[in-house]
Amino acid sequence: EAYKEYSETVVKYDPKRNSELYDAANALTEVISAVYMEIGFQAGVLFMQEIYYNSEKHRKATGDDQIK
Repeated sequence: EAYKEYSETVVKYDPKRNSELYDAANALTEVISAVYMEIGFQAGVLFMQEIYYNSEKHRKATGDDQIK
C-alpha cells in the first residue's frame, strides 16, 4: 500500500518510470532494510548467547553436568 501511494506521488512530479526519484527511494529502502536486518541478526545472536549461558548456569546449579 505504501509503495503504491509512493508511486502515485512520484508520477505527479516525474512521470518517467526510470526516474531518479524511484532510484533514490529504492536505494534508501535497501539501506534501511540492511540496517534492520543487521539489528535483528545481532539481537538474535545475543538472545541465543543468553539462552546458552542461562542453560549452562542452570545445568551447573542442578548438577546435570555430570556424566551418568
